[in-house]
Amino acid sequence: MRGFDTPRAARWRRWSLGAAALAAAAVWAVPAAAQAADPKCPAHPVHLAGKTVDPTTRNPEQYACGDLHGAHLDGLDLVGYDFYKANLSHATLRSTRLIQANLTDAVLDGANLTSAELVQAHLTGAKMSGAIFDGVDAGQAHFDNVTASGASFRGAQLGQTDFTKATLTGADLTDADLTQADLTNADLRSAKLDGARMIQATTTGARLDQGATGTTNGGTDGGVAGPADIHSVTGSDFLRFLPLGFGLLIPLVVVVVVVSSTRSARRRAMAGVVRDVRAQQSAGTAYTPTQYTPPPYTPTPTVSMPTEAYRPGSSYTPDPTYRPGSGGGESTWRPTELSHGDEAYHVIEEGGRRGLFRRRR
Repeated sequence: MRGFDTPRAARWRRWSLGAAALAAAAVWAVPAAAQAADPKCPAHPVHLAGKTVDPTTRNPEQYACGDLHGAHLDGLDLVGYDFYKANLSHATLRSTRLIQANLTDAVLDGANLTSAELVQAHLTGAKMSGAIFDGVDAGQAHFDNVTASGASFRGAQLGQTDFTKATLTGADLTDADLTQADLTNADLRSAKLDGARMIQATTTGARLDQGATGTTNGGTDGGVAGPADIHSVTGSDFLRFLPLGFGLLIPLVVVVVVVSSTRSARRRAMAGVVRDVRAQQSAGTAYTPTQYTPPPYTPTPTVSMPTEAYRPGSSYTPDPTYRPGSGGGESTWRPTELSHGDEAYHVIEEGGRRGLFRRRR
């Protein structure tokens, strides 16, 4: 419908297309300008993509920031060469000597470095997903902050290598030697560690799958308790028994706390008694314990009943001629009259016996 466009619409369309072209040019130009502005990059980086490299034709510093993806560098002696930020993706460096080489921030995705020598090499921040490092000697090398997802390190010598904060998800470390390697905060989820030697390796903050282990001669060198093991592997299996140890320690702690609390309570009670006694002494009152004094014993008097049974209606008349002491002194008569209602009672004592006789009034 271009024939129906007004001049204004046509101008607007041309302006839009021009702006899109400028934006695309800016997007492509920014990385090149940033790389050119990097003082570590040469003014004219090499472009050897897919070619066989002859190191004798260039200085070691000229490979920095160069384009070497798919290049062939097999078996070369590149000791101390500078490949800073170089693109070596899918390049081949089999059996290449890269001792103390600088591969910081280099791109090594899919590169093949089988049996290469990387002793003390610097690969900090390098991207090497899917790269092959089988059988390399990378002792004391720096692989910190690398992205090596799916990379293969089968049988690699990685003693004292720095893998701090490295991303090694899905990496194959089968039979690799990681003795005293630093895996602090490294991500090793889904990594293969079968037969890997991790003697005295540091795994503080490392993320590993549950039950992932490194073994030596059939024995476990470093057990990993969980996905976020915060302990260092020290070549023994004691770490896996820590939960059991803490479980046994808790009852002991409870017993100690209870015993300590009981003793403290007793000491506080004794201290309170001592304070009370001292307070009484300071007030002039001596503390005297209370003694129990039993009441005097009073025996209950007994009354002897006469042998002659009492018959209702009977009366007793004393002999008025009887005198105390008469009759051989065997009996003593002493009448005592008691009154209750309309009846009168006499208490008779005779021969040590007492009798009660009723007399009607």
